[in-house]
Amino acid sequence: MKNIRIKNKVSIDSIDKNLIEYNSEINFNGFRKIVLSKCFKCKYDKKTTIFTYEDNLKNKDNENIYYLSKQDFTQLLIDLYEDFIKNFCQNTRKNEKSVKTFNFKKFKIISPILFVIFIFCFFIPYVNLFFKCAIILYYSICIFIKSYFLIIGCLKRDDFDEESNKKIEIDEEKLKQYTILVPIFKENKKTIQQLLNAIKKIDYPKDLLDIKLVLEEDDIKTIEILNTFELPEYFIKILVPKFDPRTKPKACNVASLFAEGENLVIFDAEDIPDKEQILKASDMFFNNEKANILQGCLSFYNYNYNILTECFNIEYTVWFKIILKIFAEKNITIPLGGTTNYIKYSFLQKHNFWDSYNVTEDLELSVIANKYNSKISHLNSDTKEWCVVDIKSFIKQRTRWIKGYLLTYLIHFFDFKSFKNINNFIFAHVIIGYTSLSFLFLPFLFISLYSIDNMFLINLWTITNAFYYITYCFIYYSLIKNIDILIKLKRIFVFIIYPFYFILHTISAWIAFFEIFYKPFYWAKTNHLNR
Repeated sequence: MKNIRIKNKVSIDSIDKNLIEYNSEINFNGFRKIVLSKCFKCKYDKKTTIFTYEDNLKNKDNENIYYLSKQDFTQLLIDLYEDFIKNFCQNTRKNEKSVKTFNFKKFKIISPILFVIFIFCFFIPYVNLFFKCAIILYYSICIFIKSYFLIIGCLKRDDFDEESNKKIEIDEEKLKQYTILVPIFKENKKTIQQLLNAIKKIDYPKDLLDIKLVLEEDDIKTIEILNTFELPEYFIKILVPKFDPRTKPKACNVASLFAEGENLVIFDAEDIPDKEQILKASDMFFNNEKANILQGCLSFYNYNYNILTECFNIEYTVWFKIILKIFAEKNITIPLGGTTNYIKYSFLQKHNFWDSYNVTEDLELSVIANKYNSKISHLNSDTKEWCVVDIKSFIKQRTRWIKGYLLTYLIHFFDFKSFKNINNFIFAHVIIGYTSLSFLFLPFLFISLYSIDNMFLINLWTITNAFYYITYCFIYYSLIKNIDILIKLKRIFVFIIYPFYFILHTISAWIAFFEIFYKPFYWAKTNHLNR
């Protein structure tokens, strides 16, 4: 007599996990096979059993089937394979250069010695002159290179505008599934409500959206807030197990194990993406097969809150509207932002996802793309996000960014390979190196300028900076020329004091430098609770 197939609908709370016998020594491919097949085969209470959320699953006569919700199915796998998930997240950069494999003991010994030597050299006459000349020349050359790209970008402005207005031309039958990862940590109800509304408004077939809301399992308050909302079926909560490091890339690595889409995109909890953004990304991937990653434009919806947010907005506007676009056109690798990254899943898998220990996981992914000559393209679509409104939060956020930049630079670019062609040099030593080191050495620059007698160097630095600032002003003004005159006048005033904004970056840089010594993997959460 044949066993009767049992079709049961159960919740995860009714399953005794101690009665499940399964292969705990699983690898990445085996785990992904379970996720993509939508079923988990094991022995439950000594009977051959399949846990699934697939309605049309075919099974043999001697198998029991337990039907879970997709949410419960996901949580069951997280509970059962927590050790595998932990090992996966902590070893994505095993045997490769990474923050985790960086020799921090050596750094802690060598860097204070070098710093003492550096300071001592300022008191030796001829060496003093050499160091001061080197610092001034370093700043001048890097600023000159950045000025060049600002001018080229300004001249290409009309072409960029034309590209932004280009119509989407893609057959709907060729649209691919997208997994949206949204890491959420210690957020308030207002932010979460805005997030859910923004994602629901995305103009893309809902059956091709796989949305993962990524939460820490011990962030009880945020989980409770999220549970008050009714979520569509394509929204799945990923409760990340509590283990080190406690970072955004670790959370993304956990969620990526459950991704179903061929392409993946990351949004932050406070983001409001353009409704047609995924359609635009699909169109760009379809027409540019060489692109593995797209970076969208970021802007702020609270830019006019105070002087700090206005300064932040100036920085972001020129960076995303001009500089990144010209870098992409010149085939210079774009340093990714932490959000609105569109990534082919095959690229992520090939290069072992993110370094869970790097607090600028976006930059580290850019380094990998640069290393393997993978193209990062600029996506002409805006995501609006919330800008920090107080100096304390700004320094905390910028400290994390600069710390990640410093570590990534120390790990990847102190070799001759980064000098092998002009594009690599600009990416490594102007975009990454100058962005992090310039703030750190700014006090020494002013000491050098104040005490040196070489007028050629002083004039060189003055002229390059004045030229860069005037060019920056002109470009920013051209970007805001259509806004209200009163707002325009306010922003012109802000631009006058804009250079002093970078004093905050120098403070952040020195905090970041010391954090490398005692908490290199610490992720400073950007606070949105005071919205």
